[in-house]
Amino acid sequence: MCDFSEYDIPSEEWLLLASTLPPTPDMSAEELKKATNAARAVAAVNLMKQLDLTSKVAIQDHLIPARDGDQIEARTYRSIVLSSNAKEKLPIYMHFHGGGSLYGSLESEDPLCSIVAIKLNILVLHINWNDSEVAMVWLCKNASNINADLNQIVIGGSSAVGQLAASLIRIVTTEPSQLQLSPQPTILGQDLMIPSLVFADCYEPQMHQIKNSSLWSYNQCVEANFLDSKTRKMFNDALKVNNPDPNDKRLNPGHLTAEEAKRMPPTTFGIAGYDPFQDEGLLYAKLLTEQGVPTDVHVFKGLPHGFRMMGNKLSASAEWDKVLLDGIQWGLSKPDKAVDFVIKEH
Repeated sequence: MCDFSEYDIPSEEWLLLASTLPPTPDMSAEELKKATNAARAVAAVNLMKQLDLTSKVAIQDHLIPARDGDQIEARTYRSIVLSSNAKEKLPIYMHFHGGGSLYGSLESEDPLCSIVAIKLNILVLHINWNDSEVAMVWLCKNASNINADLNQIVIGGSSAVGQLAASLIRIVTTEPSQLQLSPQPTILGQDLMIPSLVFADCYEPQMHQIKNSSLWSYNQCVEANFLDSKTRKMFNDALKVNNPDPNDKRLNPGHLTAEEAKRMPPTTFGIAGYDPFQDEGLLYAKLLTEQGVPTDVHVFKGLPHGFRMMGNKLSASAEWDKVLLDGIQWGLSKPDKAVDFVIKEH
């Protein structure tokens, strides 16, 4: 039985910063989405200018036909500095942005995706939600057009899209015939930051692995900053899932069987301690490790879900960035099988 409660006590640094934050505005979900996306877009533009990223990266937009007849926006990023040959095939980092099924846009991820492309000299493909499987089909069909190496793929994202990324990887590695991918891609790693891996009302199998239900992170962090009970309900409602089925592994990739887990690629975890999602992330990491999957597990003690948005106001933000970048590179390196379940504390 597990007990991860030592990580979810709010840190003194966080409590001091939290005391200076304004209350969450009383808005509807749509109003919050509009305001948050506008603020993120402005911040992204400013950061692109501040770091002079625009001159260092080639950015191209794409439209992916969706199953419902609509289109999914996507954007690719390629370093101009490190890759002078625009036709050079590069490894791929397939990125899904976080935002609780509500927030985020192509523009909001420009700085992060540009930095990954520049520092690692890889092709970044950012999918603006919402169908990861269709996005993978598109990538396989268009790899030659965007000069992507389908034999070197890492998939990742943060928060709610942990479910999208992990679900996609499960399908590709355990049920590839469902997507009829051609050519067949090779996923070398997944990078899951503060991931949601099990839908609300489907947590019972996870909770039974915790020593005491009172120690379950959803109970310990019920009103944690940025992901309190009201906010979680708003995000869950946005998905419009009726009668969620715990056996639906598209919805609950955290419910992998041991046999399925064995087929997962090397996985980096960046987990916030003061976060309702803490335990599902750590339990998933433990499952993969026990099945021999290489894992690199990092916990940021006492910090809330989404703390990275505080930037340099928190000392852990720089460490977070390093975990993300190192995780992509580590996955591409084809690391050895895991032996022990090790949690690295920050």
